[in-house]
Amino acid sequence: MTALADWRHRLNEIPANGLRVTRKATPEECAEIAASLSIVSCENLSATYQIKAKNRDRYELTGHVTVGVIQSCIVSLEPVRASQDETLDCAFIPSDLLPESREDEQEVLSIDDLEPIENGWINVGRIVFEVISTGLDPYPRREDAQWSDVASAREIATGPFAALAELKKKS
Repeated sequence: MTALADWRHRLNEIPANGLRVTRKATPEECAEIAASLSIVSCENLSATYQIKAKNRDRYELTGHVTVGVIQSCIVSLEPVRASQDETLDCAFIPSDLLPESREDEQEVLSIDDLEPIENGWINVGRIVFEVISTGLDPYPRREDAQWSDVASAREIATGPFAALAELKKKS
């Protein structure tokens, strides 16, 4: 994912009282997002977030993401506009401190949302991209779209199984 590759921050650039950032995606970034998500277009994307050090090895990311996209209707392939307002809330820790994946059952909501600090960088762009992609409607549909898959009697009579239907009637 390279769409929001520049949306990252070095640990040594984060002040003690935290870092507040407001970002808006460029037209090029929006085009890359649309291509990466296989959607018609990403019209706009903005994020307001804060990164705060909780201790020497843990940084908290909180904020808000707003995005407007155009997807293709699954019925008619016509454009469908959609917008999302999503919340950012996760923690970054060094990758060597990430817990091992466990085989036993755990309640999903009880697991901390931990992300790795990669080579001294906090990659906010990756988190924003994941939030956008998981929030998209997987089956966008226009309100007035109608399925038209009911075959007429004539189409059925001349279809590939018409000959088999005739044989069945004769036996």
